[in-house]
Amino acid sequence: MLSRYVILVPLLILTNICGVAADTEGEAEADEEILRRVGLPADGPGLLALFRKRTPDAEAQTRIRSLIAQLGSASFAEREEASEELAACGVAAVGLLRQATHHEDLEIRRRAKDVLAILEQNDLPTDVLTAALHVLGRRKPAQLAEVLLDYAPHATDAEITEELCLALASVAVRGGDADPHLVRALTDPSAIKRALAGAALGRSGCRTQLSAVHRLLRDPHLQVRRRVALALLEARDKAAVPVLIELLAELPLAEAEHVESLLLQLSGDAAPKGSLDSRSPYRAAWAEWWKQHGDSLDLAKVELEPRWRGHLLVIGVTNLRGRGIRSGGCIRELDALGRTRWQIKDVSYPVDAQVLDEKRVLVTEYRLCQVTERNHEGAVLRRFNVPELPLEAQRLPGGHTLITTTNRVFEVDRNDKEVWTYKHSERLLSACLLRGGEIGICSHNGEFVRIDRRGKVQASFRVGHLFRPYGTHIQGLANGHILVPLFYDNKVVEFDDHGRKVWSASYPQPTCAQRLPNGRTLVASYGSNFCVELDKNGQEVKRRNCDAPLFHVRGR
Repeated sequence: MLSRYVILVPLLILTNICGVAADTEGEAEADEEILRRVGLPADGPGLLALFRKRTPDAEAQTRIRSLIAQLGSASFAEREEASEELAACGVAAVGLLRQATHHEDLEIRRRAKDVLAILEQNDLPTDVLTAALHVLGRRKPAQLAEVLLDYAPHATDAEITEELCLALASVAVRGGDADPHLVRALTDPSAIKRALAGAALGRSGCRTQLSAVHRLLRDPHLQVRRRVALALLEARDKAAVPVLIELLAELPLAEAEHVESLLLQLSGDAAPKGSLDSRSPYRAAWAEWWKQHGDSLDLAKVELEPRWRGHLLVIGVTNLRGRGIRSGGCIRELDALGRTRWQIKDVSYPVDAQVLDEKRVLVTEYRLCQVTERNHEGAVLRRFNVPELPLEAQRLPGGHTLITTTNRVFEVDRNDKEVWTYKHSERLLSACLLRGGEIGICSHNGEFVRIDRRGKVQASFRVGHLFRPYGTHIQGLANGHILVPLFYDNKVVEFDDHGRKVWSASYPQPTCAQRLPNGRTLVASYGSNFCVELDKNGQEVKRRNCDAPLFHVRGR
């Protein structure tokens, strides 16, 4: 049973969907270090100059658009000339060139991509621009809103646009008054400016502009409605919810899945049945849910997932005994620059861990047959002795804990009592929480089983042929799918709730895979000294080295 313990319960802070949580000193230092590495200043005026340089004025925009049109000329010489001149325009042309990659003219699309590839080779990477926006959001220079709104239509990618939204929110209200540049942008002809201004003011909770922000929930542009609704939901404004429900049937799949994940967090166990495979019926089911529960739903009590911080939790081996038997382990969390935020040494064979908050971590200790809750100095605050060999432990919404052992999965409540247990005929490997409160379980022979919270089997299908006896970790996704690392098949596969493969990526002997909030997939192999992030095409976009062989990694 759980040992009795006394700890101070930290003040509950409702985290933002994509907003800036309280910055730690380490995060601020990490951003400024990124800027120093590439020779950029960390002061407000210097960073504003960086974004002004990336923003073409009206005359330059006219010239760039003319050159882009010339990319489709009937004359080969004129097409070549346009490509060369666009490359000479530098970073100021990137935004318009990116738009041109979706042009109806095939030649314009192809050449725009070629020029972009040249410019991006010498351009600042996304993490540098992100760090610059973080610093600007902290320093809040006087012209921040004006400069970033001008730059917004020329942002290089969706990730930068999201960071622009956060930086603008930091200056949405000054001295109790809404920023005048943001107020004017609410009716700007540019959809992206309307969207960012509405999101910034909505997120800030500015009451004087609330009616104007609400009008953007009926904007003809899909992305304006999406951004403003997400910001208002973050501010716990119920007007956002029916708009998000309507967007389920209209948004591109990746964005619809994000909206779905938020609705699932709002609804809990009352979520309606269905999936994004059938958009219209699914939207109707959610509309009915809102009709039944909207009046009673208290958004102030809903804890939404925090934003992606770029932190990495590493569970690694620290020493070896004879014949290569691993006897000790270390748990540490790294920041975005790979620096240790905190670590716990000399843990006996940890095979899984979950950061609970900025002070606590849940640890699964295989050889000692226990699950412990520790502070970041390693002191045990809570202990659960497991009769079998534990493989995983996950803190569930509401405070219960899901524990997976080699032969069963069970749930423990806050009062140390088992709520339910499920035993399987085969050796178990991993379990995960699925939408609607169901549990997904993967066994050693490759069978996946979906059960309800009473332990009743709802569905089963095969996801592989054979797995390692321990060390495999699966993930339940917000859309009802599961992400499974297939060690012997050398790939990571996403299965839908019917067992159909909907995405896969090759990777040597993966044992853990996690779909990150930024859309990338974090993957690692058992015993390797690094993990990687894969993009949606399965290409490696980031590698992070670790100083010890890995059991498991988690990003947050």
